[in-house]
Amino acid sequence: MRTLKASILALGLTAGFASTASAQLSFDDVTATPFSMVSTYGGFNWSNSFVIDPTVYFGGSGNAGGFHTAMQSPSWVMGNAGGLAMTISRASAFNLSGGTFAAAWKSGLTLNAVGYLNGLQMYNQNYSLNWDVSQFLALNMSGVDQVVFTSSGGTDAPGFPGRNYSFAMDDLAFSNAISSIGGDQGAVSVVPEPMTMSLVGFGLLALGGVHARRRRKVATN
Repeated sequence: MRTLKASILALGLTAGFASTASAQLSFDDVTATPFSMVSTYGGFNWSNSFVIDPTVYFGGSGNAGGFHTAMQSPSWVMGNAGGLAMTISRASAFNLSGGTFAAAWKSGLTLNAVGYLNGLQMYNQNYSLNWDVSQFLALNMSGVDQVVFTSSGGTDAPGFPGRNYSFAMDDLAFSNAISSIGGDQGAVSVVPEPMTMSLVGFGLLALGGVHARRRRKVATN
């Protein structure tokens, strides 16, 4: 019986860790103006960040450079003000899965993404972005509480000479990081997916069968 209980507990813990509550930041619920600096959004703190409706703000998609290119869900995207470092953070740890990015005005812009937990650097990743092609970047940062994006380099895109090192991003996906057994650092509850529940069910049936066979064997001896 102790073996059966231990196995059931292990299956339950596996189910809890197999699924995380995920969400996506589309920036499309910001409707005040075509351009707005933000310090809090989607449960995160932001520094040097703005959201923009590039088609309206620049007077047409042809004038919006990579801000229009990065757009996946109309009609807002986020950018780093003045081409300077952007920071996203919150008190509880999170997993930053990835999002769609583009350079605003450059070809071959370097995007550096550094992830931290309690001030300790956990990740340091570099990517190359272009203004005319969007990319989904799989950041795959797990258990961080701060991410700093820094952009630099590249060459001016045709028609946009002398512009800054801004980048644009859209549909940024994240989930809550589980720090320990029984402790979720995020506020969203974890609900096992249907497939996970099915696996748990099959596992319990199998364990029940094994236990029953052991009982019959003991009874016949």
